[in-house]
Amino acid sequence: MEEIPAIQRKTQHHSPSVGSVRPVLLLLVGAAGSGRSTVYETHLKTAFPKCLQNSASPLEQAETDQVRRRLLKVGESFVYVGNLFDLKVIRDARTAGYETKAVYVATEDPNLNLGRVLIRVSNGGRFAPISRIAQDCAHGLRQLPKVKNLTDDLMLFDNTAHGRNVRLVAHVQYGKLVKLAREIPKWAQKAFGADFTAWLAASS
Repeated sequence: MEEIPAIQRKTQHHSPSVGSVRPVLLLLVGAAGSGRSTVYETHLKTAFPKCLQNSASPLEQAETDQVRRRLLKVGESFVYVGNLFDLKVIRDARTAGYETKAVYVATEDPNLNLGRVLIRVSNGGRFAPISRIAQDCAHGLRQLPKVKNLTDDLMLFDNTAHGRNVRLVAHVQYGKLVKLAREIPKWAQKAFGADFTAWLAASS
């Protein structure tokens, strides 16, 4: 089974054009409590030290957008973290010549996310609006088919199991499914069930 360090290998600066090198935008997305921060700190921070966080605060988001535009102008790779995909961020990066990659982290049950957030807050950690968790989970899944066609790479990771590493569920390159786990969680089936069925039929 492919492990989480593969994210780093798949986010090297490459492109289909021979000899070309492009900066990378890596979107790290998942509802609060999905484990995005842990994925970044444990597996991505070394390769991508520059990380921007989407914010619900208009003032903070304006500052983030300003930094993002500056990074795009100078061609510096960075991670953009959010509860949901910002399609404008993807399109802006593509226009600027970036390679666009997305990592989506989810669990089988939004209540699991909620419980993790409550535990985190009780331990002095960062608060997140728990009333939005279920809505963000559902909306994020609805975004995935469009994100699949907007990005060069899309990787789905399941983080349901407590105390274990995230598990790669599927990897899509240039809109085509190239890897699929043997055990597929229900949330991933909701987003790409037809694609998975067709891929398995073609591979059998």
